[in-house]
Amino acid sequence: MFSRSSIIAVTIIVFNSFLVAGCGSGGNGRDVARHTVDANSAVQHKHDGTNTAMTTEDSTSTDEKRSSGESFVQETAKPADPNTSAPTEGQQQVQRIVLKTVEYQLIFDQDIFSVKAGMPVEIEFINVDEMPHNLLIIIPGSLERVGEAADKMSRDPNAAKIQFVPQTSDVLYSTPLLMIDQSYTLRFTAPKEPGDYPYVCTYPGHWRSMKGIMKVTK
Repeated sequence: MFSRSSIIAVTIIVFNSFLVAGCGSGGNGRDVARHTVDANSAVQHKHDGTNTAMTTEDSTSTDEKRSSGESFVQETAKPADPNTSAPTEGQQQVQRIVLKTVEYQLIFDQDIFSVKAGMPVEIEFINVDEMPHNLLIIIPGSLERVGEAADKMSRDPNAAKIQFVPQTSDVLYSTPLLMIDQSYTLRFTAPKEPGDYPYVCTYPGHWRSMKGIMKVTK
């Protein structure tokens, strides 16, 4: 059994090695990059192992916008408006989830959340930790396989290019690797089959503690 302190130590070693190799260049890790990914244009791993292109929104940092005088609007969760009409027939209510990392703990702030089968889902993933993290939704029963594949990526010089996402059909949806204070909004349609779908961070060594369950219900 790996202790949390040993996992953190391994993470730092792996992260520093990729920074030295140049994988960590290209921006301040504290810049707030807000991205949006659509289920039809995301790095969306399907059961055949294929994936499509990624699209992102404006990634200009908060500091850059403030220094230039440009207004910056931070998205926040809003309470339900009682005056807002319900979705009309044919429309589907988007299920919105905010999922965060916990600083220095190698865990997510939620162990479980529920979504309705076949309904649109929007997960805002926010990394407040000093370490890099990603978020993968995987098929039921595949956590060990995906975790073992993730550990092997610590020896893969090309792992950073694919965001430390194992190239396996066990992965349904994934985010890029996020640095501190970065966020990413992942949009997809919940699986039609009810069940317990694990979510996990696959940066090497993280999967043993950074995991949870997306419960898909009817």
